Amino acid sequence: MRALFSNGALAPTLILSLFIGGIAHADEPLTAVSPAGESARVPLDESPISEPVTEPDPLLEEDWDDLLAGPEVYDPLEKSNRVVFSFNQGLDRWFLSPLRKGYRFILPTPARRAVRRVAKNLNTPSYLVNHLLQGEFVDAAETLGAFIVNTTIGWGGLFEPSLEMGWEHKSSDFGQTLALYGVGAGPYLIIPALGPTTTRDGVGSIVDTMMQPLTYVMGFGYQILLSGGTGFTVFDEKADKLRALEASSVDLYAALRSAYVQSRESSIAKRRRENSTAGTPSGASPAGADR
Repeated sequence: MRALFSNGALAPTLILSLFIGGIAHADEPLTAVSPAGESARVPLDESPISEPVTEPDPLLEEDWDDLLAGPEVYDPLEKSNRVVFSFNQGLDRWFLSPLRKGYRFILPTPARRAVRRVAKNLNTPSYLVNHLLQGEFVDAAETLGAFIVNTTIGWGGLFEPSLEMGWEHKSSDFGQTLALYGVGAGPYLIIPALGPTTTRDGVGSIVDTMMQPLTYVMGFGYQILLSGGTGFTVFDEKADKLRALEASSVDLYAALRSAYVQSRESSIAKRRRENSTAGTPSGASPAGADR
């Protein structure tokens, strides 16, 4: 399914997208972590406190709510999702983690970064189509220009000379496109071997995969190794942040759910702000509130 993530209909082709999503982390000793995975520093104050503070200042009530209340998550299948989540944790522990260690042993950091650049370059068709559907014509032109330069001068995307020209790939996906046209997120889901998504983002992942020409040429191998947003290269990039999230969370399931929804809500809200200035589709409600 970026943004994270999974693809139920094409599950075998998207394995290794386990647990990729927005990541929140905290690894400091004086930290309290809520079940939602949000952490806050606990100050140590030796001075006596006459009365405990139980309510926020009314003048700051709105800010207080924003800080304490994470994005609303529609998770009617939580019980079954948690069962699948436990299975995915075992898969990560016994299969993906050793595979990732071998990948890092074989390829040094500069080489892994080059592979990620190639993956991003190959994902251009999906980016380009979604930019056009969202009315982001400037981003579409810049993404196309970056693709041409990096594919030729940059040796197929191993290098990014386009950055020196002020051009870069602007990522976009069909889940974002659907959200901008008012399609609700739907139920939160955990897919076996693939990880978190929503109904809307799952459909978006299927469409994005179908937009990739190399999917039909390389099939399973392309999705496993290079597919931007779901392939092994992205999993490797996010793995350390996932470990930090796991170490700092009382309830990893709730923490990952919150992180995923926050990440998607943030990316869609950014698109909505950009599109509103250009008069393109922007009427949908925030991602976490869509149904």
